[in-house]
Amino acid sequence: GGGLDLSNLLNLLEISPKEKLKVFIIDTTQKRLGWKLAKLLREKGIIVERDIVKRAYFHSIKVAQSKGYNSIIVITDKNIELHYQDKIKTFANNDELLKFLLKET
Repeated sequence: GGGLDLSNLLNLLEISPKEKLKVFIIDTTQKRLGWKLAKLLREKGIIVERDIVKRAYFHSIKVAQSKGYNSIIVITDKNIELHYQDKIKTFANNDELLKFLLKET
């Protein structure tokens, strides 16, 4: 099976968003991909909070929404979901996600 590749993340983040992104990351994997993604995003000035409480991800989404996050990233072993503006968009990898996030800001 394929894993999620974070290696090209820094190259994609060389583009500055028009306004600061503020994202909430929910990592359902055992690989700590959320921590790695959060660290890289923070290095580029993006506001990031990670959910570190073990609970069903849909409860974590509610927590993120109650905190005012309108961009919520859910990382699974198969893909990455972005929950935003009452929509859910699925990405195969972080490159697709970041291109979309940076385009939308």
